[in-house]
Amino acid sequence: PETEVVAGLGIAALQRLKARRLTVADLGTGSGAIALSVAVEVPRAEVMATDISTPALELLRANLAGIGMAGSRVTTSEGRWFDALPVSRRGDFDLIISNPPYIGRSEVLDSSVTDWEPTEALFADDDGLRDVSILISEARDWLRPGGTLVLEIGTAQGSATLDLAGRAGYSKPSIERDLSGHDRALLATWSAEFPPEIEVASLVERLRRGETLVTPTDTVAGVIADANNPEAVQAVLDVKQRPGTAPLPVFVAHIDQARTL
Repeated sequence: PETEVVAGLGIAALQRLKARRLTVADLGTGSGAIALSVAVEVPRAEVMATDISTPALELLRANLAGIGMAGSRVTTSEGRWFDALPVSRRGDFDLIISNPPYIGRSEVLDSSVTDWEPTEALFADDDGLRDVSILISEARDWLRPGGTLVLEIGTAQGSATLDLAGRAGYSKPSIERDLSGHDRALLATWSAEFPPEIEVASLVERLRRGETLVTPTDTVAGVIADANNPEAVQAVLDVKQRPGTAPLPVFVAHIDQARTL
């Protein structure tokens, strides 16, 4: 029932989009429950279902027969997380969805779960957040602007997962609850408008070293550098192929900085 809620969140996100063709990646697909549900419910969706387990993918392929023609829009690939996706599809996905391992190594599960699921599909390091963290961080490179990330999580992981998504730069991430009222899924949109907070310090340090960077400024992408570093300013002029007499715009954080300049 918990994963059914997760699949429903992904389906709803796709149904809100107007594009005639939608691309989906179900990472760590297992038996294919999420991938096949999406294919059936969203006829516009092309679904890539991946798993590191060969037996899991064999089971998925057997289950494809049960959904008829919708199965023709599902492809499979073996590999760990994003390693299973073709590089040519980077930045192309409208939805990345996953039910990853999220149980901490020290937690004890009922036999009704452990008897039917392989250990590697249940448990993860870092109190169960290791794979969740990887998916949140790397999905940014594979989602198109406005694309959605949906992850199943543990009931005690809502706050930590929300913090990870916020620091990674997702737009208004939220934690959705399951039918029992427990935190169950991360729902996040990738806007790609600003660099993630976690990277800002690195970018600032690069500017201070005199490097030039390409970044969104006001309405277009521009080449930027530290205005107080003459060599960096000259580097911008060189990149733009402008003479040293040509004025460059200077962005300031507040009026006092403008007055100082």
